[in-house]
Amino acid sequence: MQTRVRAVLIRALVVLLPLGTPDLTNAQPTPTPPSPAAASTTAADLSWLVGHWTGTTAQGQHIEEMWMPARDGLMLGSFRWERDDHRWLFELLAIADPTTGAPVSGAGARAPGRLVLRLKHFDRQFRGLEAQEASTTLTLVEHTDDRVVFEMIEGKRLVRVGYTRKDADTLVAFYDATETGKPAMHIDFPYTRVK
Repeated sequence: MQTRVRAVLIRALVVLLPLGTPDLTNAQPTPTPPSPAAASTTAADLSWLVGHWTGTTAQGQHIEEMWMPARDGLMLGSFRWERDDHRWLFELLAIADPTTGAPVSGAGARAPGRLVLRLKHFDRQFRGLEAQEASTTLTLVEHTDDRVVFEMIEGKRLVRVGYTRKDADTLVAFYDATETGKPAMHIDFPYTRVK
């Protein structure tokens, strides 16, 4: 019986091997289709983000985020994360209505008519981690009363950043990154509103 099974497997390999295997190293990520609400969402619709939020990562690292109310189609925010050995990461953030501000081009450029999240990273010495004129731009793909998700595709890398409101004083931000040939990364940033 084993000889017969082995013979069938060998024949199957002989037939299938010439077909090859898919080249996953060249696969491009597929963008998430936007939710119907994404096209009409404005920065003012995200007023539940406004405020001062603090928390601790699963690794015990301090995190903090602040958002100002929307004004003229623009919300401004800041983020800080105390990582290992007192290395800090800072971000300046902006959520902008598509009808305000200058158009965006380049990696992660927004789709017409949808809200964008722009961010710029800095280290403890306040040195920008992106090029001087560059920022990271993600486009809105999902919006409900309690959740917002932005997405960017850069080459073979898909990045999603979002926020979920658990209740009036609890917020979870998240970062997801997938890249062909690399392990996926997911980080939750659980926050409580500072009163």
